[in-house]
Amino acid sequence: MAGTVNPRTLFSRAMAWVSCLLVPWGGYYGLAVSGIAARVGAPREALLAGWERHLLGGLSVPERMAPFMAFLPFRWLMVGTYLSFYGALLGVPAVLLSRGDDARFRALRKGLLIAGLAGYALYFALPSRSPYYVLPIYQGPSFQFSQSLVRSALEGKVAFPYDAFPSMHVAFAVVLTATAGDAPWRWIWLGLLALATVATGAHWGLDVVAGAVLGGGAWFVARSTGTRP
Repeated sequence: MAGTVNPRTLFSRAMAWVSCLLVPWGGYYGLAVSGIAARVGAPREALLAGWERHLLGGLSVPERMAPFMAFLPFRWLMVGTYLSFYGALLGVPAVLLSRGDDARFRALRKGLLIAGLAGYALYFALPSRSPYYVLPIYQGPSFQFSQSLVRSALEGKVAFPYDAFPSMHVAFAVVLTATAGDAPWRWIWLGLLALATVATGAHWGLDVVAGAVLGGGAWFVARSTGTRP
């Protein structure tokens, strides 16, 4: 029958989609539930914040952004953009597979793998906690809702608190954006996402820069070592 998808093909695509998510999500939760956080050295967020304050004249990027979160529309734009990353991570591989764009999908999967392995290794090289764990301003009323989400999602049994440097949100998003297609608006989304990671207190500014470099490097290697999409 015309338009019928072979069950084996459908199953193969589903497994390929799952494989694309193993490093971004499986890797993080593996770190979280393994108890390996107890083996991480002393946190280095004070060092990161110190570098930023020196470069920016006294205040880190999250400290400069936090007051704007008192403006409700801006706050929801930032929270919504931050959460939209998960939709992109689920959706971009699915769209590429549904289109039969195997070259882009393979490049995406390889890019996520390279970024993930390198990024998780850096968690141990420069362990640091996110600003919302460190800066008192993030305990204010503007962050009450996002803080409750963070604590319910990341604390307890599923927790790896030293995941600030680099920003894997940004690293993975760079790979997703480079793979997603040719629409120029996707770069606007990436810029808003980078802004949201610091505005919500999830990352320091240097985490975002490192994540962008890591994601760009991972995509370059993935594209250079395979069929170009």
